[in-house]
Amino acid sequence: MSKPNVQRPVHRGFAMVTALFIMGLLLIVAALLLDNVKSVASSTQVLEQRNQTYDAAEAGMDATLDYFDRDPFVTSGCPSGSSGRAYTCNIDKNNFYGTSALSVSDPINAGTTVSVPAGDALIDSQAAGLFGNIVHLEALVSAPTFNNQFPTGAINAGGDVTGGGHMPVYADPSDSVPNDANVKANGDVTSFTTIVQGDTYAVGTDSQVGADGATHSGSAPITLPNSSYVSNFTSYTYNQAFNNGTVVSPSSLSSGGTYSGNTYIGNSSGTSGSGNLDLTSGTVTFNGGVVFIDGNLCLSGHANVVVNGTTILVVRGQFAQAGNSASYNASSGSHVVLAALGGDASPSPCSAGNGPYSFSVSGNGNQNLGLVWTPNGSTELGGNGNLTGAVDAGVNAVLNGGGSGGKFTYNHNIFTAPSPPPVNAKIITYGEFNP
Repeated sequence: MSKPNVQRPVHRGFAMVTALFIMGLLLIVAALLLDNVKSVASSTQVLEQRNQTYDAAEAGMDATLDYFDRDPFVTSGCPSGSSGRAYTCNIDKNNFYGTSALSVSDPINAGTTVSVPAGDALIDSQAAGLFGNIVHLEALVSAPTFNNQFPTGAINAGGDVTGGGHMPVYADPSDSVPNDANVKANGDVTSFTTIVQGDTYAVGTDSQVGADGATHSGSAPITLPNSSYVSNFTSYTYNQAFNNGTVVSPSSLSSGGTYSGNTYIGNSSGTSGSGNLDLTSGTVTFNGGVVFIDGNLCLSGHANVVVNGTTILVVRGQFAQAGNSASYNASSGSHVVLAALGGDASPSPCSAGNGPYSFSVSGNGNQNLGLVWTPNGSTELGGNGNLTGAVDAGVNAVLNGGGSGGKFTYNHNIFTAPSPPPVNAKIITYGEFNP
């Protein structure tokens, strides 16, 4: 006979202990989860703060690059600012226009040095976070690039080299290379003078005897910037002067003035042709950077323009100087390019114009022209003054001066026009420091 199914009573005390144990375990798990959430939140906050600090330090680097864009010659004075966090920035060494590398103290690692190559600059920035961390960045940045890739020699023309038969062309007296004032044309070279202290070359007919006692007809053509390059150059220099420089009304220059760094001469809207200058008095001085005159530049009477340092002076229209008391001069030792972008318009829009030339000078004064580049027109050298520099003419080069002792002397040290167009400074390397 089977035994009856008897249910044993559950011990109430054991059940309660089990329940309390489970509840305690759950509370511990919840506490651990909450602590983990707090830890994750705290870590996220720290990470966000560090990122904000790093972003602020990067903003300091950007501020320095913008500072260079406005004036590539600055050596100090980088403005502090903020971008979520306050930052400071420094120009440790500007070697943009140096000829050799320089060794300077490392702004991050005390007691060590950094080599700053020619054409570069060393910059640094730092920003402090809420948790005491400091993000410290340093960088080598490249200069706005000015390459010397134009043809060498005293005079180069995309068309003809011609003239009135009087103005001699002399070699550069500052070097040991004899007879370096070569004259080249992609058209003809006519008999334009009695002395050329260099050789003459023409793709067409060469009728001018050079220093070697010969002529060189049928020579290989020279390479001058093409229309695409000229367009890019115009856009770049306009942008640098108008968007990254000081905007100056043409009327402000009527009695002279001094301007440093990138400068745009025209109206506040940057309208093409709004910067015509017809100066008859005063001295206007430009100290470095890109200067864009959005119109014609005409000098007569007692008007003078002086250009110092390394400067690209762009005239959207024509340039003309006339008279014995007016002058255009690149100071001794400077590296200056004058780019007159206008064509050979006739009549000349300048009262000082000596004919339908993109660039013309006439008078009896001594003038250092730097490099004269007229990609869309002709260059005329007139008067009886002593002129110094070099000429790259997109059309013709015309030498009409020298009747009473004037001359043109080649200067091989001038800073030739950029090719390709200069580029904004950019970060090459960087370091980060978090104590």
